[in-house]
Amino acid sequence: MDPLTADQIQILNRASRAAIATVVADPALTSAAEWIPHTNAYFPNPLDQIKTDKEVPAAHHSDFLRYVANASIVHCGDGWSYLGRAVSALLQGDVNSAVHLAYYAELRAAMSLMGGHGIFITDRWNFVVESQSTITLLNKQPTHVATWQALSEWIQGGGAAALLGRVLHPENVPFAQWTSGLPSGGLRPAVEDLLQRVALDLQSFATDRNRRNDSTYNPTRLRPTDPSADDLRRMVLNLWAVLEPEGPGSFPVMDALLLEDVLVATYGAGHQILDNNGEAVGTDWSGWASWLHGVLPAQFLDGAVEARLASLSSGAASAPFLDAAFQTKSTGTHAVDFIEGMMMRTVILLRIATGSCVDLLDQAGLSVVDVQAWVDLLAEARGVWDAGDRPESPVDLWADVRDARDVLQNSSAANLFRMIQGLGAEGPVLAQAERVVAWSFA
Repeated sequence: MDPLTADQIQILNRASRAAIATVVADPALTSAAEWIPHTNAYFPNPLDQIKTDKEVPAAHHSDFLRYVANASIVHCGDGWSYLGRAVSALLQGDVNSAVHLAYYAELRAAMSLMGGHGIFITDRWNFVVESQSTITLLNKQPTHVATWQALSEWIQGGGAAALLGRVLHPENVPFAQWTSGLPSGGLRPAVEDLLQRVALDLQSFATDRNRRNDSTYNPTRLRPTDPSADDLRRMVLNLWAVLEPEGPGSFPVMDALLLEDVLVATYGAGHQILDNNGEAVGTDWSGWASWLHGVLPAQFLDGAVEARLASLSSGAASAPFLDAAFQTKSTGTHAVDFIEGMMMRTVILLRIATGSCVDLLDQAGLSVVDVQAWVDLLAEARGVWDAGDRPESPVDLWADVRDARDVLQNSSAANLFRMIQGLGAEGPVLAQAERVVAWSFA
């Protein structure tokens, strides 16, 4: 797969999030949760109109901007739905379907991120919104390739660092403040390294179509390889462990772990142990505590947060989630080899896309109240709550997940059949990732 050309990179760098923010949720959502009117030239399938016009003509700029802006938020919700179906597949022992669904959850998360920053991707017609009056063709690559090309370039630019600096909040402090004391440029290289690792599957599947096809088109049980019930239990428990909210739109557990990963990775990059050939063979952790003391925000020095981070003196992750996300590589040949890491990376991408959407609403001068009709109808359609019975605080939906996790955690079932039987009515709850949408846009 060829990278973007220099001219294409210049076009991409002119993408305008501000232009997108001016039209998101405008006009206001109807009670039927319709984001754009039927009269919009790009409803319901933008590709039909684009193929007819071979461009985005000036007469359609307003319609196109509204489609891109609103689709960015709906893509995010769809991504969480795909993740829920992937969890459901895991709970049935179907790892190949889980790979297929997790990949499309990642793809939707990336398309949400790109759309929210003025980069529209569809099949071989990819455009950049430079302003309300300038919309430029980027290239004619297929969706999978174009998404990776755009995401990769965006990661390397300043936009990704700025976004994560705003939307991640470990200990309720913006990520930008946590990373302001890092050496070698601070936040930007740290975020670039993090997101390149998070986007591992999107890169791999975009460049190696055969790997994508293995789970999508090829027969999957010519030589059956299946995970154990214990493996499946661990994956689902670790996934939900990082999604517990503290309040609307918050991901306190995941944000703290991502901060931990960035700090450890940044320290490791600057404290390598080299062999006689100059090759890195390990990390010198002897200076970790003093280095940490020098980069943490002042309000966290000499307290419980510094003590917890200082305890990571060997570089070992404090939670299995990080080990799965970044130690389990995506290069295996069978779904069982890489599904666990892929699921965890999917969750991270969706968390970032969700933060981007909430941030976009804020930039537009809106709030989650303005998208409540969408959230309510999605939750009812997926059986998260009964029609007209929206909980007073959607964050309370976590209680159901916690109870279901407890049942799964306490299960000692020797095989998948017994594990499914033991879960009973709790099983479907663990596959309702749309709950995250409900409490994130609450």
